[in-house]
Amino acid sequence: MIFKQLVTSYNDLPLRLAEAGTTYRKELSGVTYGLIRVLGFCQNDAHIYVRKDQLKDEFTKVLQLFKEVYKIMEIKGYWFRLSLPDFKKHPEKFTGNAKEWEFASEEIRKAMKEFGQKFVEERGEAAFYGPKIDVQIKNTLGKEETIATSQVDIVVPKRIGLTYREKDGKDGTVIIIHRAILGSYERFIAYLLEQTNGNLPIWLSSLQVKIATLSEENVKYAQTVEKELTESGIRAEGDYESHTIEYKIRSAQLQKIPYVIVIGKKEEANKTVAVRTRDGKVKYGMELEKLVKQLNDEIKNFR
Repeated sequence: MIFKQLVTSYNDLPLRLAEAGTTYRKELSGVTYGLIRVLGFCQNDAHIYVRKDQLKDEFTKVLQLFKEVYKIMEIKGYWFRLSLPDFKKHPEKFTGNAKEWEFASEEIRKAMKEFGQKFVEERGEAAFYGPKIDVQIKNTLGKEETIATSQVDIVVPKRIGLTYREKDGKDGTVIIIHRAILGSYERFIAYLLEQTNGNLPIWLSSLQVKIATLSEENVKYAQTVEKELTESGIRAEGDYESHTIEYKIRSAQLQKIPYVIVIGKKEEANKTVAVRTRDGKVKYGMELEKLVKQLNDEIKNFR
């Protein structure tokens, strides 16, 4: 196991491992829908192996990462739910020692309070192996949904023998933090598409610029523009078909492409471009070098 190769002593902790891994689930018929609930999905999963005395600080770092990523993604209106066990009503749902559950729950609660972000507590929503933080949000229909989660595992490490040598020479068992900041990529993208009505920011758009020509005569210059954009790291594609310019622009708008470059005789003669934004604003006679800089600045600054 990777853990046993990397961890022998308390000095080797915390150990943070992450991957973008594919997961498959056998869902009941009729349960799957859209990108929200699928049979196969990709998850930005991380396992953080910690000692008991490291749990609160490491969990605080996870919370801070949520905050940073969601700021970049412009996710608003979310809140955290501390999902706890309910040993009184449903003891069969939760495995392990009650004192260890209480310790883990209290450490997460302390981390949340120090973090200072709004959170609620809900009994009975914990995983069978430990308490967790769920990121809750309302979809466009007003229904509450979970878009991401971070779980504390106090059960599985004992089952599979994830131990290390303590300072006093005794064996200790780690606690695992399961962290998925975006949840599954599919579900997170579904949420973004709902919230933006498909108008993703340029840095997230699969196609950032569409180049549309007025006539066949302008194709050669347009291809030069496309080449310069792509070599600058911008995802650009040309529409050089014999459709009208109105048709090409409308097609790009339906695809939610952030920018459309229109090239005709005037643009080719002046070695410039006409730039149309997604909201219909047009700027004529723009130098390509200036446009490339503007687009790369927007992408770099997550706008």
